[in-house]
Amino acid sequence: MWPPALLRPSPPPELVYLDMNHWIHLAQAATGHPNGATHLEALETCKAARASNTALFPLAAAHYFEMAKIKDPGQRRDVAAVMEELSSFATLLDRTTVMGVELRAALDAVTGGPGPTITVALLGRGIGPAFGMRGGLRVRDANGEDVTDEFVAVGDNASALASANLSLERAMLAGPEDKDLAALAERGYDPLAAFKVAQ
Repeated sequence: MWPPALLRPSPPPELVYLDMNHWIHLAQAATGHPNGATHLEALETCKAARASNTALFPLAAAHYFEMAKIKDPGQRRDVAAVMEELSSFATLLDRTTVMGVELRAALDAVTGGPGPTITVALLGRGIGPAFGMRGGLRVRDANGEDVTDEFVAVGDNASALASANLSLERAMLAGPEDKDLAALAERGYDPLAAFKVAQ
């Protein structure tokens, strides 16, 4: 039974979930890697489906964890580029929220409960919703108040914030360059921190 509080988008596009190994194979096809030759037709089919909006290939928290485990920054960039093209940074809702909605629906079915009082969208945009947070960068004033709406209403701030969000999403998938690791490590950066928390 699909929980009524969990809102899934109406097709099109159809949602297609790819495991990490499939993303890697598609990236190998995109970059001309010898292992990618057998996946070139799949890549072209996926790209055509995305371009025509008949399919969307959303990401999930697991993809971000798995990307952090890839040691080669070049490989991370290659996989991230294919992920961006096919997902448009659409992400599935975090599993904790989904499990809560499923539990509520099961309890309502058994007890004759009132049904959903709130609804949540299955799909969000970016890393935030994949981890149960609001997505996108927010602008705060000196007192810590959220002034994002006021900020984007001025001049070209909306496009500047959109550009910053795009850079953030790309960086969260691709991770840092090797040349930046030493300086990041001095500041306490641990590329596997999120993965350790998830375990």
